[in-house]
Amino acid sequence: MNKLGKTFKRVLLFIILLIAYLYIGGVLVFAFDQPSRSDFIDQHPVDRFYHDGEGPDRVVLIEQRLEALLARLDLIRNAENTLDIAYYRYFNDYAGKLFFHALSEAADRGVQVRLLVDGQFVKFQDVRKAFYALTLHDNIEIHIYEPINLLLPWTIQNRLHDKFMIADQKYAMIGGRNIQYRFYAPDNHPGRITNDLDVLIINTSEQTDSSVIPQMSRYFDSLWSSSYTKPLKVKRSDLKKGKAYQDALEAFITKERRINPHFFQSAIDWLSHSYPTRRVTLIHNPIERLNKEPWIWYDLTRLVERAESSVFILSPYVVPTRKMLEYIDDIKVPSEHITFFTNSIPVNPNRFGMMGYMKRRNDLVDKGYKIYEYQGPETFHGKAFMIDERLTLIGSFNLDARSTFLSTESMVVIDSVEFAEHFKTVIENKYLNKSLLVLEDYTYGPNPIITPATMKQRELRLYKLLGIVFNWHDYMI
Repeated sequence: MNKLGKTFKRVLLFIILLIAYLYIGGVLVFAFDQPSRSDFIDQHPVDRFYHDGEGPDRVVLIEQRLEALLARLDLIRNAENTLDIAYYRYFNDYAGKLFFHALSEAADRGVQVRLLVDGQFVKFQDVRKAFYALTLHDNIEIHIYEPINLLLPWTIQNRLHDKFMIADQKYAMIGGRNIQYRFYAPDNHPGRITNDLDVLIINTSEQTDSSVIPQMSRYFDSLWSSSYTKPLKVKRSDLKKGKAYQDALEAFITKERRINPHFFQSAIDWLSHSYPTRRVTLIHNPIERLNKEPWIWYDLTRLVERAESSVFILSPYVVPTRKMLEYIDDIKVPSEHITFFTNSIPVNPNRFGMMGYMKRRNDLVDKGYKIYEYQGPETFHGKAFMIDERLTLIGSFNLDARSTFLSTESMVVIDSVEFAEHFKTVIENKYLNKSLLVLEDYTYGPNPIITPATMKQRELRLYKLLGIVFNWHDYMI
């Protein structure tokens, strides 16, 4: 065999071994690793979510896309002392530029800004130059959670999926939106549009101990100081890229001030839009690698088991795996009083989540649950639960194994009949009206004003075939 042939064989062998190492260390190990068991359940009874009497926190449902962007800009522009911000994805698009400029202005006013960024894509995305520009400000710090390291492939699955921000220890917002224009775009936007849900929280008391916002701050601090989190490394050449981006951003903002002044004049009276609460409580997953102990899933399943009249679940992906179902014992609510709202198969933007749902859809129907499937044309990305029309949970947690065992996640549990009633009205009027009920024979119930979303049969067959393979790895979906 000639020298070239031997070299080719060695390179091929190296590639095969590398792929095997990445697969075993980054995927297969999670099929065998068991999450730890602690005294979490004993130390965190579900009674802690309920309270008699009015609490210090008031809440606002942020559902409209434009409102969601204005709310974020408003919190940043009116911050006086501190901003702590954690999001899974940031994009250097229209919304991202407005967001980054508002942060720069806040830093110029003396606000101390801490920006937490998931490390999955940050090395390769155009948004990195925006981070370089932000580091030019003395008052802005950026930390990267679990930067990608192919030498340690199991760390690839340890993702920061939280989406929340805290301003001055008085205001906080949590939900499912990333910093990407598709979550805030108008109906006439030519690209992809995604609907989502956030809740804005206002602490109305000088005494913060009983507010949820200190809980969120402590959780942010634990993420920020985690051993998995590293400060953004910036070289001298990176600072030049940051300065160039800063100059381009100023030119963009100067133009936008003339065209869209409403983005720069926000002063929203949040209290007038808010609802009282008895108590608001933060729940979150532990910060650890490999399979996490499912803290949020513990609380969700116990609340569902304890429910007396109804359970309403909203999730863009509904993939309850066998491993997840092992944590559910006895549900008292009749199955017909348990309602799921999710994307229809053609509308679902997450193809892995879609394949997982395709496998389980009929089983959910057979159990007698009500399933409403959103028909678009937008996609739905919100994550929420409502228990007995009293507790409302909103945050970043999807109904799948990834949110249950792999990613950092957070939600707030809102004890408020008034807010739950408002939430239910909004969901019914905007989303259920664009959805179809799945019948016992797996077809849709009649609705003359809704046209079912469609997918080409060839594409559908392909995903069913791929689903056979990928569902062996449903612990990663």
